[in-house]
Amino acid sequence: MDGLSALCAFVDLHCLAMRESEEADTYFMLLAAAVADRLETCEAFRDSHEIERALIRGFIERGVAHGHIRADISADAEALLVGCSLLGMRMQALVDPAFDPVPVHGALITSIKARLRRPEGETK
Repeated sequence: MDGLSALCAFVDLHCLAMRESEEADTYFMLLAAAVADRLETCEAFRDSHEIERALIRGFIERGVAHGHIRADISADAEALLVGCSLLGMRMQALVDPAFDPVPVHGALITSIKARLRRPEGETK
């Protein structure tokens, strides 16, 4: 699977599972509490999020290497942007039980493709 497709599949997985896991909800509630109360557990959450950031960055770097993603982007900045978008969606789902992730999911995928996809005819 090319890097852009893998990144989109990763986002799909997160968005589709958003309302399915009480364990995931608990994780994000604990994260919010750790940040709000400046608890020592923030370090563990930071480490966990860095692993996900590296995974996303790897998808992007693979896409650049294979010519599916533009070479002029910052893989790390884009990885952080995608991760923050997913985190924001999770938090919104926690604070608003009526939140419908479907349109946001679609907009996020559209935005990722628009920002990252190498234009037709552009060479590596």
